[in-house]
Amino acid sequence: MALADLERTLLAAVPRPVRPSLEERWKLLDGPALATALPPIPWLCEPLRIAPGPVTLVAGYGYSRKTMALQSLAVSVAAGRPVWGLHSVRQGRALHLDYEQGRRLTQERYQRLARAMGVTLSEIPLSVSCMPQVYLDETDAPDDLLRLCEGVAFVLVDSLRAAFPRADENSSEVRAYLDILSRVSERTGATIAVIHHARKPSAQDGGTETHVIRGSSALFDACQSVFVFVGAKNTPTTVHHQKDRIMGSTVDDFGLDSIDTAVDGVPKAGLEIVHLDVAQMQRREEASQAAVERAETTQVAEAIAATLARYAGVFRGSRSQLREACGLRVRTQRFSAILRDLIQQGAVVEAGTYHAPEFHVGGIEDTTQQVANA
Repeated sequence: MALADLERTLLAAVPRPVRPSLEERWKLLDGPALATALPPIPWLCEPLRIAPGPVTLVAGYGYSRKTMALQSLAVSVAAGRPVWGLHSVRQGRALHLDYEQGRRLTQERYQRLARAMGVTLSEIPLSVSCMPQVYLDETDAPDDLLRLCEGVAFVLVDSLRAAFPRADENSSEVRAYLDILSRVSERTGATIAVIHHARKPSAQDGGTETHVIRGSSALFDACQSVFVFVGAKNTPTTVHHQKDRIMGSTVDDFGLDSIDTAVDGVPKAGLEIVHLDVAQMQRREEASQAAVERAETTQVAEAIAATLARYAGVFRGSRSQLREACGLRVRTQRFSAILRDLIQQGAVVEAGTYHAPEFHVGGIEDTTQQVANA
């Protein structure tokens, strides 16, 4: 047999994969299919505009409670409890792909969140993969995801950068990675949320909350719903809903706060994420600002007392010189206002002349706390 004939015989004997038909590959919808009445939108959480399909993106700075809030959402979905104590959800299995925190922190936080909700963690359909060995930009990852997400209602991916390490977030091509997750959602019905980091807005890029999303604008384009979390450590988080494809309208800004709760007499055994409306946010911000001002007042009053004691009860110099002697970084106007209050209270006596001012110690030990609480 000639070599060419032998090669043809061998090739004919090798089974070839059956290529899907054109219709299967392109999933064309003809006229009758297009005319079919659509089923209701399978919302995971309608008040927050979260549903299967294109991904939900949650972007924010460090300490803005992104992961904490979405872990709470995962527990709510698995247990059928209101999200953040307010919004109803469709109950189902939840899956968390944790590429950021690691087992210790993630597991401990789920335990605390469940305790605060009164949920038995071992009895709800919640699964977590901590620091998976498979990255989502690997060739086989989409097939794995299809199997993992089958029958799952909610999937949390934390975070975009960690889960897709080969992706260049500054390139428009990064959208392809989110599109993979969107296709998985379309085929499985799972709602997929991705956490992403943010940068501080600047005047050059417009300064809006949309512009804080790090990387290419293609990330924003690829999503169904986009939330931006803004907040600092130990302060309530402001949540801006920046995009919604399905309804075409975003929800109003709202707040989130985290509260350590005692469970069975154990302090901080539970962790509760609570929703705050605009009025509640304003009251908390005012209370927080008042607390900062009280602490600042106490610090300045104590520094002035210590400085006057160091100068045997009499400091000869101007208010600005007294401020420098106290070694404080408090703004000049704020220092002057606190000093003025101390003088009115009799804690400090202002004496001397215009050209030779003096400050004498008064009853500062007795009035420091009074001024701080004023």
